[in-house]
Amino acid sequence: MEIRHFGARVFLYDPVTAAFLLVRHRRHGFWVEPGGHVDGNERPDGAAVREVREETGMEVQLIGASLPKFPSDCEDFLTQPLAIRNCPIAPGHVHMDFIYAGIPVGGSLNFSERKPEDVGWFPLEEIVRESFLAPANVRLWCRYCAQHVLLYLQSPLDRKNRDDGK
Repeated sequence: MEIRHFGARVFLYDPVTAAFLLVRHRRHGFWVEPGGHVDGNERPDGAAVREVREETGMEVQLIGASLPKFPSDCEDFLTQPLAIRNCPIAPGHVHMDFIYAGIPVGGSLNFSERKPEDVGWFPLEEIVRESFLAPANVRLWCRYCAQHVLLYLQSPLDRKNRDDGK
């Protein structure tokens, strides 16, 4: 029987400084995006926000797909992830991760869960270098998420939705 764990991960990008907030992976030592398991009945987007707060102290606004806000008889919509990654960890053990982009909207770096040297803001230009200690997919995701966030912030539709408080 396959064991499947659901996770939520956030590429937190500050468009003002063009930097990403990364955390050092506890077992492997390289830099990765904050994230972790989705708990019990928790929504994936809620888990993403919680994991960033717990691991770094930062508050995040998730940036999902650029879709209009349609009226609905549903209570609300989940923030759409940029991707859902099915990642085999070991034979019979799979992590299914919801991948989000986000921007900081408050908080400050908090080191209750990690040492100060294990959390940091890194410029995109540094992350994309082969010499940066991060998996290749993290470098690619950072490049993609920076573009996604910048397009979102420039979009008139998204600006209207933000201005309307939606």
